[in-house]
Amino acid sequence: MASLKRRLPGSAAGLARRSGAWSLRQAAKAGRRRLGQAAGAAVAFLPRCAKAVRWYVRELMGDSAYERYLARFRLGQACSDGAEPLTEREFWRRRSDAQETEARCC
Repeated sequence: MASLKRRLPGSAAGLARRSGAWSLRQAAKAGRRRLGQAAGAAVAFLPRCAKAVRWYVRELMGDSAYERYLARFRLGQACSDGAEPLTEREFWRRRSDAQETEARCC
């Protein structure tokens, strides 16, 4: 039986040898600690993943188009003659009108 525990690298005895633990109980505690660290990494990954999904959906649906328009407008503001940016409502109206005129027929 002792030789079997030595051969199995994933066993509690193998974990005890690798972690320098004195007993199987300490090895089990070290295993739970490693599992907790892995769970903590997964929990830290979730907000980043949610942010990426939110960005993707906003880009797919076009929700960020007005924000991009404002950023580009402000960049070009230095060379313009004091024009005001479109309101969000005007922007979306002009955008939908432009899309309707580009409609193709079979």
